[in-house]
Amino acid sequence: MTITEEVGTAKATKLHRPYSRIRNKPERSVTEIIGLKSIGGLPWAAARETAEFAVRHQNEWVFLDEEEAVDRLRLHHRGVWDSRAAIGTATHAVMEAWFAGVTVDLCEVVCDLAENDRSAKSWQGHEDEMTERLVPYIDGLEKWWNDWTPSGGTAEDCIRTPGVYVGQRDRWGVEMNGHTWGLDLKTTAELDGSKALYLDSWTLQLSAYSRAEQIVDYGLDEKDKVVELGTRPNEPVERHGIVHLRGDGEYALYPVEVTDASYEAFLGLARVGEWLRMIEKITPTPAALS
Repeated sequence: MTITEEVGTAKATKLHRPYSRIRNKPERSVTEIIGLKSIGGLPWAAARETAEFAVRHQNEWVFLDEEEAVDRLRLHHRGVWDSRAAIGTATHAVMEAWFAGVTVDLCEVVCDLAENDRSAKSWQGHEDEMTERLVPYIDGLEKWWNDWTPSGGTAEDCIRTPGVYVGQRDRWGVEMNGHTWGLDLKTTAELDGSKALYLDSWTLQLSAYSRAEQIVDYGLDEKDKVVELGTRPNEPVERHGIVHLRGDGEYALYPVEVTDASYEAFLGLARVGEWLRMIEKITPTPAALS
């Protein structure tokens, strides 16, 4: 859902990562920076699902020529990542609807994503199946909602430290149990509650969101081009946490401690990323004999 309101000659707009549509921006995104650090379990999980597909659905590739067969399996691997991202998008949409006091039809959410979201392209023709697959995550979300009775806060704030990084956080300033929280929603198909826990990456992400210098407001001009409307000071919260939804219908709320050290670690990773970006532009030349 895109929310707009008139602001001067442009429309203030809640888009997904609007800064990604601005060319030549000097900042990398928070997720891109954290992506420089390997998260070991994720590639293996996608590789396993691709291997299972290759074994169990040979009829979909075995009669293709070699190049087409490789491409079919490669696209399935890409689809695993995209579909998982779309599951996160769907649960986030349901959560935001609840914050707005709106009851949603999960099947409608799935159908809308299948039609309009590139990461959910593989859902087309499988909407009923994907709705069923989403049910456990929404069950976990509902348990968290009932246990913690969250209220207030803002959604999809874009934050930035100029020249260093930019990002978009899930929900900020949520009132829970007498404190204000900055929250990020994560989903995992893992049924074992002791697995798929990435505290290092979560801490880096929430540190970046919490310590950014600005909140940035974006909009659409008369040609539907993304433009920056202005900035506001970032808003601190008392606590930070990850709402972790599992494929078995359970959830956990993991508090995350944001410190000077954790923020410096994130900035260090950002500096590594900037060096990598610079070194990629250099074409090495062999030394001449002298």
